[in-house]
Amino acid sequence: MTATLLLLAGLALLDATSIGTLGIPLWMLLAQRVRISLVFVYLAVLAAFYWLVGIALYYGGLAAFSWIGKWSAIPWIELVLGVICLASAFLPRRLWEGQVGFANRFQDKVAVTGTFATASGLALIAGLIEITGMYPYLAGIGITINEGLPGILTLAAYAVVMVLPALILTIMRLLVHERIEPALAGFRAWVERNTGTVTAVTFFVIGVLLIFDAVVNRFGWIG
Repeated sequence: MTATLLLLAGLALLDATSIGTLGIPLWMLLAQRVRISLVFVYLAVLAAFYWLVGIALYYGGLAAFSWIGKWSAIPWIELVLGVICLASAFLPRRLWEGQVGFANRFQDKVAVTGTFATASGLALIAGLIEITGMYPYLAGIGITINEGLPGILTLAAYAVVMVLPALILTIMRLLVHERIEPALAGFRAWVERNTGTVTAVTFFVIGVLLIFDAVVNRFGWIG
């Protein structure tokens, strides 16, 4: 159980490195005359969005596995998906770096002159865009179902851990004000430079996990 929870926490932290969960909050925090309350609203709405999407996928997954849980093709599907994710890790990095431009366009507009509604809207847009790339979350939902963990509580905890790094940075910005801005700026520059790499690593890790589970736990070829 402990190993499973640590794995879920690791997947949540992988999700925490995306543009939506980390990049956009960093841009908002570095805007002049930033309204910290809007960053909190953004993170709360994004976490709630992920949680609700996760609940829908969780119960959909339960229904699907109750129907095909003993279907012999499941290990092959898992293995093929793992190979696809692993291969995606070696695609050109520029395919994943376009997300940065999206964050750039909203830095000052939402962080300074925005309202709770615009911050919430930005969080929903970011969540919708990232649905196609929430592979760690999908793996986490699969693990939750496979291990029989309580879906609502487990996915709520996942969503909290996912926004925790950005939340910590926001609290630090609130407490120490401009003194932390150089560090945040450096961190933002790192995120800009490494968006493609972080995405590729995410694909790689998820691919390895899926292949390992299929080969060891499903087929029993090793161990």
